[in-house]
Amino acid sequence: MVNKRYSIFNPAILLILFISLFPSLLSAQGLTLKGTIIDKDMRETLPFCNIYIPQIKEGMVANENGEFTIHLNKKVDSISFSYLGYQNYILHLPVNEPQNLLIEMSEVSSELQQIVIYAPRKRQKDTTAWRIYHNVVKNKPLNKPSVHDFFEYVEYSKTVGSFYNFSPKLLQRKIIRPFKFVLENYDTTQNGKTFIPLILKEDIIHHYYRKEPKKERKVYVSQKVSGIEQARISALLDIALDEMDAYGNELLVGGSSFMLPFADGAWFKYRFYVIDSAKNADSVWVYHLGFSPKNKGGLAFLGEAWIHAPTYAIQKIQLSIENDANINWIKDFSAEQQFKLIDNKYWVLSEDTRTTGIQISLLRPKKNKMVHLKQVKMYSDFKIDQPIADSILDNKRLYEKNYRKRSDIYWDSTRLEPLSRSEKNVYFLIDSLTHTRAYKVYANIGRALTSGYFRAGPIDIGNLYTMFSSNPVEGFRYHLSLRSNWKMSKKFYYSLYGAYGFKDKKLKYGGELKYRFPNANYLFNELRVSYTSDFQRFALDNISNNEHDFIYNTLFRRGNINDLVFIKDLGIYHEKEWNAVFDTKISMNYRQYKTSSSLSEFTSTQPDGSKKVIEDFNLFFPTFELNITPGAKFLRTEDRRIYIKGKLPQISIDYSFSKKGFLGSEFNYHKLGLNIFQLLPNPIGQTKLTLSAGKLFGKIPYPLLFIHPGNQTFLVNYRKFANMNEGQYVADQQVSFMLEHDFQGFFLNRIPFLRKAKLRELFIYKMAFSSLDKKKLSYIDMPADMKGLNGFYSEIGFGVGNILKLLELQFTWRLTQRQDPTTDRFAVKVWISPKF
Repeated sequence: MVNKRYSIFNPAILLILFISLFPSLLSAQGLTLKGTIIDKDMRETLPFCNIYIPQIKEGMVANENGEFTIHLNKKVDSISFSYLGYQNYILHLPVNEPQNLLIEMSEVSSELQQIVIYAPRKRQKDTTAWRIYHNVVKNKPLNKPSVHDFFEYVEYSKTVGSFYNFSPKLLQRKIIRPFKFVLENYDTTQNGKTFIPLILKEDIIHHYYRKEPKKERKVYVSQKVSGIEQARISALLDIALDEMDAYGNELLVGGSSFMLPFADGAWFKYRFYVIDSAKNADSVWVYHLGFSPKNKGGLAFLGEAWIHAPTYAIQKIQLSIENDANINWIKDFSAEQQFKLIDNKYWVLSEDTRTTGIQISLLRPKKNKMVHLKQVKMYSDFKIDQPIADSILDNKRLYEKNYRKRSDIYWDSTRLEPLSRSEKNVYFLIDSLTHTRAYKVYANIGRALTSGYFRAGPIDIGNLYTMFSSNPVEGFRYHLSLRSNWKMSKKFYYSLYGAYGFKDKKLKYGGELKYRFPNANYLFNELRVSYTSDFQRFALDNISNNEHDFIYNTLFRRGNINDLVFIKDLGIYHEKEWNAVFDTKISMNYRQYKTSSSLSEFTSTQPDGSKKVIEDFNLFFPTFELNITPGAKFLRTEDRRIYIKGKLPQISIDYSFSKKGFLGSEFNYHKLGLNIFQLLPNPIGQTKLTLSAGKLFGKIPYPLLFIHPGNQTFLVNYRKFANMNEGQYVADQQVSFMLEHDFQGFFLNRIPFLRKAKLRELFIYKMAFSSLDKKKLSYIDMPADMKGLNGFYSEIGFGVGNILKLLELQFTWRLTQRQDPTTDRFAVKVWISPKF
C-alpha cells in the first residue's frame, strides 16, 4: 500500500480552501453590493435612505427609487441603513448573494411617549445650514421647471378619503347596520389604526408649458370618482389639498397660510441645521438638512430636505406640522415631494404625496377619529425643451371626450400606482351605498342643514333659513320655496316661492326658469328668466337682495329695517364662464318701485312746499359685468358658485345704463362700478383687502344711488362698515377700502399661558370717501335720515378669534363723524364659525 502525501498545492485542497475563504476574500477586495431598500410591511421603496459603513467611516445615500450600489475595497463586516421613522437595519457581511439585496426596514411606532428637552434660550447658529439654505434660495430660478422654454409631462393623481381610527365595535351599532357592508371594507395600518376608504378619485392629466410667450395648459385625459355627485366630490377634494411648490413661499393648510422652508424670507420663521452629508449612488454629495419653527405655535413646518450639492436643488423634502401650531382640527398632516435629474441637467418633480386628517371627535379628542385624506401624484413621460404645437396650447378643450367613461381595463393598464385591496372595493361599494334607503335619508338631512332644502325626489323644498322671519312692514313673514334638481333635468331648472306677511296681509311671490347649455369643458353657461313681486332692501342691493329674509338677521339685528321697498322685477340673465379666469354676466331688467305708506313712502316736494306722493316709478336697465378671477378655486353648487380660495386679485367690473322713454324707463343715466378683492398670505398672517369704487352719470332717485353698506346687526360682516347705519350715507361717486389682517396668533402665541388657547388676533381698518351732488338726485325726496357723506369716513378695530375654536369677537371705533348722535362710536360684533 502506497502512502499518499498530501501537498498544500494539491488542486483539491486548493479548491476547498478557496471555497471556504471566498466570502472573506470578497470582503477584503473589490466587493460590489447592489440592492433595494423597502418598507417591510407596505413593500414600498424608501428613497434617499442613509447608508453608513462604520469601519471605514464612510456613507452614502440611496437614489430616489431606494436603490444602492456599494463598492468595497477594504474588509468590512457590517453596513448600517437608517431612515427617518424607521428602525436602523444592520447588514452583516459576508452575504451569500451580493447582488439584488432586499433591505426590509420596519417603521417605528408613532405611539411614542412625549419627551421634553429643555435647552438654553440662546442657540448657536448653524452656519453651514444657513449657507445651504441661502444657496437653495439663490438657485431656485435655475432648478424650477419654469426655467425651461417648453415643458410637457403626464400626471397620475390618486386621492383617497377615509374614515380613520374607529373601533370595529362601531359596526355593531344599530344606526350603522344599513352601512355595514361598506364599513366591513376596512383596513389596518401597521400601527393598528383602522381605516375605511370611502371616497376615491383618480385623474390622468397632460400638462403643457411654454415660457415665451407664457402659456400653460392641462387637459384631463381621464377621471374616475366614487359616488354619484362626481363633480362636487371632485371639486371638494381638489380644494381640500392645496397644490404645493417646494420652492414657493407658502402652502395653505385648512385656510391658514404656512410659510415654506425655502421661501425668500424663511429665515424669519425657521431654524436650520445639518443632519448629515454623504455621497449618493452616483458619488455626488447630498446634504441632509433639517428645519423647525423658531417659535412654538407659529405657522411653519417641521421637516427635512435632501439637497443636491452641485446644483443646490431639492432632491426630496418632507413636511409635517407640530402639535403646538395654531391650527384646529387638522391632525397627522404630512407632505413629501421627490425630484429627479433628467439627462444630468433637468430637475423635475417625480412624486408628490400629501396626507391630512380632519378630526371629528370634538367632544373626545383623545379618540382621534378623523376623516383622513391622502393624495399621491406621480409624474412621467417628461419632454423638456421640445417645441409644443400652438394647436395644443390654444385648444379650448380642457377635458377629452368621455374622459369619465374609461374602462377598468384602461385604468388597470394606465395607473402608475396599483390600488390596495380596500381601494379596489370603493367604487363598487360606494356606488351601491348611494342607492340604499338609509343613505338617502341621511344625505337629505345633511343637505337640509347645509343648503336649507329638503329633497323630495326631483323637487327640493325649503328654504329652512328663510322660512320664518319678521320685519316692520310685513310683521311675521312665512316663506316657502320649491325648486327642481338634477333628477328632473340636467339642463332645465325652475324655482318658485311664495311669502305671506301676517301684518300687511299680502302675498308676495316669485319664480325663475334656468337653462344650462351643455359644454365640453364643463364651464358654466346659463340663461335664466325671473320674475319677483316682493319687498327688497335697496340699501343692501349690492350685497344681498334678500338679506332681510334670513332668520339670523331677524334674531341678531339691532334696530328696525327702514329701507324696504316693494319691487316688481322682470329680468333676463346670461352668465358664462369663458375659461378658468374670465366670466361674464349680461342682464336686462324691467323694474317697478312702489311706494309704501308704512315705511318707504316716495314723496316729491312741490314748488309751493307741499308734498306729493309718488305711487311708483319704472326703470329698464341693461347691466354688463366682467369677473376676472385668476388662480381662484370655486365650489359649484346647484344654484351658485362659491369662492373658496385664491391668491391673485378677484376683479369685478360692472356697467349699467337706462334710456328715458325706452320700454317705459323714466330716467337717463350711466353707472360704473369696480370691485377688487385680494387675499395676501404673508410671514405674519393673512390679509384681506377689498377695494370698491363707483361713478354715476345722470339723474336718478335715491334708491339707485351708491349706498355705503352699514351693519346694524350684532354679527361680523367684513364687507360692511361696523359703525355705520344701514342706508345712512349715499353718493353719486365713491371709493371705499376695507382691510382685515389676521395675525393667526403671531403675537398671542408668544404668551405662555395663552399659547394653548390658540387665540388669533385681528386688525381691522375701513374707510370711505364719497360725495353726493344734489343735482343728480331727481324725482323723489331723500329720507331725512339719509345723506351724502361728502367727505371721508373711517373706523378702526381689533378682534380676537378662535375662541373655543368657535367664536370671534371684533371691537371697532369710529375715527370720523364721532359727533353723530344716530350711530355708535364703539361697536362689538360676534361671529360664530368653527375655523381650521
